[in-house]
Amino acid sequence: MPSEDIRAPVLWRRPHAKIYSYNQELGGNYYQPMIDYVEAKDRQGVFFEKPSERIHLPLPSEQCMKKHEPSKDYVSGVHSLDRCLVKAYSQQTKEKNGSTVHTQNLILRGSKENTALHPKLTATMLRDHYVKELHLIKARGSPYA
Repeated sequence: MPSEDIRAPVLWRRPHAKIYSYNQELGGNYYQPMIDYVEAKDRQGVFFEKPSERIHLPLPSEQCMKKHEPSKDYVSGVHSLDRCLVKAYSQQTKEKNGSTVHTQNLILRGSKENTALHPKLTATMLRDHYVKELHLIKARGSPYA
């Protein structure tokens, strides 16, 4: 078989998904109570007090009757990704610095303790992996951002 007959494989590219403004407004209005709860929990940190009542997500009938107002505070995907990366890197740095300080304190005190080296938790490894992946997607200039 001559080499001219061999062609390079053509990779299929998935078309971009489209989110229409109506769907974004409808979904945003539906999940807004939960988004507010998560943001309040994030802002208050360790001082967060769990609300006594459950978070009420609107029923489909309530959604139909409710007048949808376009939200003015849409957050672009790039901004959300930047904020997520900064938060994740700061959390990683905080954990790394904490373990370094703990180990240095044990060394200064002349500790013979052999339990300071614990394996990373699976959740931590997964989080670190996905943070790296998000960073690579952002660095490459992904069409999804």
